[in-house]
Amino acid sequence: MPPTVQDLAEALADPFDPAEVKWKAQATRGERAMAVAYIDARCVMDRLDDVAGVDGWQDVYIVLPGGEVTCRLSVNVVGRWITKEDVGGQSEQPDDGDKMKAAFSDALKRAAVKFGVGRYLYRLPTQWVGYDPQRRQLTVRPELPDWARPRPLSHAQRKVLEGLAKMVGADPEAFCKYLGVPALSALPRSRFMEAMWALETKSKTGSATAAQPVKEAE
Repeated sequence: MPPTVQDLAEALADPFDPAEVKWKAQATRGERAMAVAYIDARCVMDRLDDVAGVDGWQDVYIVLPGGEVTCRLSVNVVGRWITKEDVGGQSEQPDDGDKMKAAFSDALKRAAVKFGVGRYLYRLPTQWVGYDPQRRQLTVRPELPDWARPRPLSHAQRKVLEGLAKMVGADPEAFCKYLGVPALSALPRSRFMEAMWALETKSKTGSATAAQPVKEAE
């Protein structure tokens, strides 16, 4: 069974590992600050690689006269290229190069949000936590609610992977080892497409690099 648009959308929108979520102070009141969650551009790139494949997305940037940057992000959605774009602004860093790099990163993240990547972060409840005004940093790491944590595969998705693995002759234990999880039930929904690509590649070639660890274990 090929992946569906819904599979791809859920994988893109799945919450990130809490370790990848960073926090910054948006507003401060003495030794208290309102914490805002964010992810860096590398997390966005990794998510796009995992879900769409390294050849399944592309980005184009345009620097605007005021120093802002527009990102046109295209993702191959089940054989159809979809493009969304947004604008990123420069940071307040003193170095001009860092300011421009921040604008590119911001543009990519904003464009990716339109595909669902990290969009849940905007729905997090407001949290005021401890803050060190001298170091200008949070002293307490905010907690993420359960709904803002990675979701496991759905029952249907797990059955699809189990069926495909059996069809291509992949050893279940070796395949889980390749994916870095003890069992398919521990695989986050964001990696469903990645697992599908690996098994489908093995099905077509029998010796694809992505599925090589499975082949060697057979």
